[in-house]
Amino acid sequence: MNLKPKTRSMKCLTACLLEKSDKIANKKFDTQGVIKSIEKYPNVSNKLRKSVTELVMECGRVTEPDRCEYASKIVDCLIAGAAKRGIQPTPQNGFAP
Repeated sequence: MNLKPKTRSMKCLTACLLEKSDKIANKKFDTQGVIKSIEKYPNVSNKLRKSVTELVMECGRVTEPDRCEYASKIVDCLIAGAAKRGIQPTPQNGFAP
């Protein structure tokens, strides 16, 4: 499944969703909030928790003045970084190696 937003409308919808869920505020990715939310998944191993933390911090360095493009770049970074680390979301625990 391709989750990357391609059109301007989808990029702006992504920005809105990330803003409404408090993952982005003032065009800044809330890395600490996202990392803290991992704690909601008790089945996540320490190794996976470390990988996800590294991924989130890496994506926290993304910059882009346009809010829609910024959100799109964050999603692109998360998807690419997760794939590189062999991380996939699952309904049971949020992530899987």
